[in-house]
Amino acid sequence: SAKYGGAGGHAPAAKGECRTCHQPHVADSRALLTKKEEALCLSCHKELEQQMNRFSVHRPFAGGECSRCHNPHQSGGTPKLLRERDTTTLCVGCHESLKKQLAGAKGHQPFRQGNCLSCHAAHGADYGLLLQREGKEICFSCHGQLEQQAKGAKHVHEPFALGNCNVCHLAHGSDTGKNLVKKSPELCLDCHQQVAADWASGFSHAPARENCMTCHVSHTAGNKALLKKEPDKLCADCHDATTPRFVKLHGGFTPSGKSCLGCHDPHGSSQKGLLYRVGHVPFSKGDCRPCHAGRKN
Repeated sequence: SAKYGGAGGHAPAAKGECRTCHQPHVADSRALLTKKEEALCLSCHKELEQQMNRFSVHRPFAGGECSRCHNPHQSGGTPKLLRERDTTTLCVGCHESLKKQLAGAKGHQPFRQGNCLSCHAAHGADYGLLLQREGKEICFSCHGQLEQQAKGAKHVHEPFALGNCNVCHLAHGSDTGKNLVKKSPELCLDCHQQVAADWASGFSHAPARENCMTCHVSHTAGNKALLKKEPDKLCADCHDATTPRFVKLHGGFTPSGKSCLGCHDPHGSSQKGLLYRVGHVPFSKGDCRPCHAGRKN
């Protein structure tokens, strides 16, 4: 009994009360247990019995394999008699896919620090994947500034508005910045497939092809389409409408910045100059005079 005494010891073992759990000679259960493991553990830990009826139940717990995670005698000082000091090490023992992710990825901070229980329940939960709360509530418990940002925003990214953070972010971590599922624009094109429709055989707007975040923000914005600025100001960051070359390309006109999206698709087009597929007949033939007076020839 001295071996099992001291801090971190299971109370019956620490007190030398081996027969609380074991038969002295023969038994129908492994390790000479007086009952099957599940029934034996729950006979003392009755508060855990209701966890069996939750929507999502941890598989070892559901199978009555308490000793998969807990040491029934002595834990060596780890809390709750766990077999490992941090839950990440314990959990990846079964979740092999997470072991590879932990080794190679930058990782979501709670996952890297072994705080699996900050998001997941150990035994049973009312949400899938043993999540302690609805997904967005878990995220907002740390990223509260984003919740406040969403409440006052004019325009909100739909996945974010629905609380589907996992559409863009990996819960355990990734090699991309901000734990994104993949880099932009590939990530954005998973949903906005129409944006890349003409890229393969047509023309693409360089900023859109390189990174959607050049023009857009990811969660909320004061401008439509989650733009960082109003379209005219955004275009003016790269395009000076007063240069001779720009005026020449626009038929001798110095176009208003607010008219850019009237003619050009900001992402890509099958038409040269990123013009929309269907054009007004005089304009498509290069003749602006029927509508616009003062055209310079």
